[in-house]
Amino acid sequence: MFQPTDLCRDVSEQAFNRHDALFRVVPLPSGYRRMQEIDRIWVKYDEGKLLDHIESLDEINRLALTFGRDVAATFRLVTLLPNRYQNPAGYSLSDAPVIGLLTRVAKLLRLICRFYELRNGDYLSVFSRPLVESAIVATYLLRGGDEAVEDFRRCSFKDTLRILRDHEDGSEFFDTSTGRRVLRSAIADLALEGLAKDSFARQKRNRWRLQGKSLYEIFVETAGADEFPFVYGMMSESTHGSWNESMDWCLAKNDDGTFSANPHFISADARTMLPLVRYSTPAYVLWLDKIRLQDESLLLALQRIQDYALAIYVAFDERYDGPAADGAGTTDPS
Repeated sequence: MFQPTDLCRDVSEQAFNRHDALFRVVPLPSGYRRMQEIDRIWVKYDEGKLLDHIESLDEINRLALTFGRDVAATFRLVTLLPNRYQNPAGYSLSDAPVIGLLTRVAKLLRLICRFYELRNGDYLSVFSRPLVESAIVATYLLRGGDEAVEDFRRCSFKDTLRILRDHEDGSEFFDTSTGRRVLRSAIADLALEGLAKDSFARQKRNRWRLQGKSLYEIFVETAGADEFPFVYGMMSESTHGSWNESMDWCLAKNDDGTFSANPHFISADARTMLPLVRYSTPAYVLWLDKIRLQDESLLLALQRIQDYALAIYVAFDERYDGPAADGAGTTDPS
């Protein structure tokens, strides 16, 4: 597998050596060790030589897999960096929802890389939408502050209130052991934040939408309107199972205009993964600002993630001359 080498001798290697020298003298706190791990990941890349020896789409696709794994590892390490100023022991209710979303993005990207490696675009597409949604909402919350985060938490109680209402209406489900456990969990969730059934007037007025906004409106505020149909709108079809999604992934069109079942998985290429990285990275940059961790080498790594994602995408697009022949680019469902 292609492994780019010799990243950024002028900046990242200096930062790497600085952290490495410290590590040899005294045991470092976990935060420094994780920053050192991030430096190690990106020291093998070189912005000027990243694609110099790449000639085929196959090589670009392999590079995209290596890159995606490195990004997922970096995102994971960022979520584990300590917040020494605001939450030295753990995250408060004001920060926990955001770090939860960022952790989800890192996990989903790692899973998507696995399906990408298996050449399984069907499963990859299913998990792409929740990744983009989590990243976009995290960005929105970080820009909106504590008021947005509180509303985000309260909007999640819609089904909790329905459980309480069904219990009060005498649903027989709550006479079962499972029902009693569900009821106890619902009551405990409300108690965690000191909430009651009448604590959600604003959320009800807003129809349980985050600050009264649809996902489209939140996407437009954070990423712009032009890309919504392509990035999030089309991804929704993989979740809801639309006719277009069936034609693209699960049916084969016959010469006579009829359709047959397509049991094979459609393989994915670099274009399916790289946009996910581009929509995710801004939330991690904002998070570092929120926890006041403005490390130069760390911020440079995140910026390079954006630059590399674009460079690999453009390199693929320049070499791509259309879809493969019918029947190619599929994998057996077994």
